[in-house]
Amino acid sequence: MTPDPLAGRFPFEKRSILLLAILLVALALRLGWLTFFTEAINGEGAEYARIAENLAAGRGYVGIATEGRELMLPPLYPALIVAGSVLTGDFYHAAELICLAAGVLALLPLFGVARDLYGDGVAYLAVGVAALHPVLIRLSATTWSESLYIALALSGIYWVNHAQLFFRDRSWLLAGAFVGLAYLTRPEAILFACMIVTLQFLLYQSRSLVSARQVLLFAGAFVAVAAPYIVYLSVSTGEFRVEGKTIVNNELGRRVLSGVESERAAYEVTENLEEKGVWMRSNADIARSSGSANYGMTARLMLSSGTRNVVKAVKAFATEPFLGAPLTLPLALLGLIRGAWTPARARGELVLLLAASGTLITLTTLIHYSSARFYFPLIPLLVLWAAKGINELMGLALTRRLGFGGRAVGALAFLALASLFAFGNDDTRVFEADTGPLNREIRSAGAWLAALQGHKTIMDVGTTLAFHAGAKYVPMPYCDSRTALRYAEKKHVDFIVVRSRGSSRPYLQEWRTTAIHEHNVTLAHVSGSDPRDQVLIYRLDKSN
Repeated sequence: MTPDPLAGRFPFEKRSILLLAILLVALALRLGWLTFFTEAINGEGAEYARIAENLAAGRGYVGIATEGRELMLPPLYPALIVAGSVLTGDFYHAAELICLAAGVLALLPLFGVARDLYGDGVAYLAVGVAALHPVLIRLSATTWSESLYIALALSGIYWVNHAQLFFRDRSWLLAGAFVGLAYLTRPEAILFACMIVTLQFLLYQSRSLVSARQVLLFAGAFVAVAAPYIVYLSVSTGEFRVEGKTIVNNELGRRVLSGVESERAAYEVTENLEEKGVWMRSNADIARSSGSANYGMTARLMLSSGTRNVVKAVKAFATEPFLGAPLTLPLALLGLIRGAWTPARARGELVLLLAASGTLITLTTLIHYSSARFYFPLIPLLVLWAAKGINELMGLALTRRLGFGGRAVGALAFLALASLFAFGNDDTRVFEADTGPLNREIRSAGAWLAALQGHKTIMDVGTTLAFHAGAKYVPMPYCDSRTALRYAEKKHVDFIVVRSRGSSRPYLQEWRTTAIHEHNVTLAHVSGSDPRDQVLIYRLDKSN
C-alpha cells in the first residue's frame, strides 16, 4: 500500500487546522471571483431566481423563460433562494450566496470520500486541488445549479461509501436523502439512485454486506424526498414522469433531426404568428401536444449523435489546461489502477464509476445544444483520482529511493497541476454568461428599466435583462423583421432589447447596424459607450 505522507507526522489538531485553512483559501478565491468578475445573473439563474420570486409572492411554480408552470427545473434551488432572500434582501444575491456556500461546503464530502477510500494524505491533496480548480471556483460564483448539485451529489457519494465501509443503517438513510436532494437540484441524479439500488441488490445477494432493511432505508429516503416533485410533474403533464427536461430536449432534438436548424427549432414563429419554436410555448403545452415527450425519443437521440458529447468531454479533459490537461487524466488513471483493490476499495471505486457514468449518460441525450458545463460534475471525481495519482507518485519515489524525497515529488506534481489551472485559458467561453463588459451593460440597462414606473414586458434574446428589470420576458422570435414586430405587438411588448453581440436572429444584424425603422418604434436608452458591448432599448408604442 502507498505510504500516507501525513501519517504519524501531524496530530489531529494540526490536520484540522490544515483543512480549515484550505477551506478559507477556497472561500477567499470564490468570493474574490464573485466580487470582481461576476457582472450579472445568467440565464438559468434568472429562471431559478424568478421561480423563487413567484413562489415567495404566491404566484406558483412559474419562471421567466416560458409562460405557465415550470416543468424543466426542479424545486430545491429556488426553494433555497427563497430562504436565502431573507438574509440578502433580494433573490439574485440569494442565488449567489447559495452557490458560493455550496462551492465551499462541497469540499467537505470530497475530503470524506477521499479519506475513506485512500487515507488522509490523498484527502488533503484532493481538497487542495479542488480549492484551486478554476472551474469549481467559477461555478461557485455563478448562479447555475451545478455548484449546489455537486455539493449534494458528493454528499450522497460520501454516505453511500460510508455505509459500505461501516454497515450502518443511518448512513444508508442519509445517502438516500442526499441523493434525493441532488435529484431535486438536477433530475439526472435519479440515474445514480437507480444504480445504487441495483448495487445494493447485488450486495444483498451476498447475505452479509447489505441487508434488506438497508436497501429499503436508502430507497425509502430517496422516494420520500423525491415523491412530491414526481407527483407535481405527473399531474402537470398527465402522465407518470420523474423529470421534465426531456419534454423540451426531446422536441428540440426531434426538430433538429428532421433538418430544422437549432435556433429555428427553438424560437420559430411563422408569418401567421403561430408559435412553433419550443421556447415559444409552455412546457405543459409541449408535454401534452408533442409525441416527442416519451423516452423512446430520448433513446433515439442517444443513438443518433448524442455520443459525440462524451467524446467532446474526454477531449476537453485531455487537451484543456484550465481542466488540468495534460496531467489530470494520466494522474487520475494512475490513481485508479494503482494500489491494492481490496473488496472495500472495489465497492467504493464502483460507486465513483457509477456516478461518472450517470453524468456521461446524461450527455448523450442532447444533440441540439452542447455546453462544457454539462460535464463539469465529473471534475470532483477526476480530482479524487488525480490526488490518488499524486500520492502514488510519492510512493513510487520512496520505493525507488530517488535522490529526492517522495513528498518533493508530490509537491512538484501538485504545483504543476495548479500551474496549469492558473495559466490555462478557458476556451469554452461557457462563463461569459455572467462575466464581461456586455453583461455589466445588461445589468445596467435592466436597472434603468426597473426604475421606470409600471408593469413592463420585454422582448430579448435572453432572460437576464428582463430579470434585472423585474419585467415579463418574451423570447425574440426566429422569423423576418416585420413578423417579429407584429409578434411583439401581439404579445403586448413594451420594450425591445438589441444587444451588440450574442445570439442571432435573421433580422438582428440589421437592427444592430441600422436600427429598427418602424413608425411606432423609438430608441429609448443606450447602455454602454463601446459599440462592441452596447445594449439598445427600443420602446414599442402599441397605440399607433
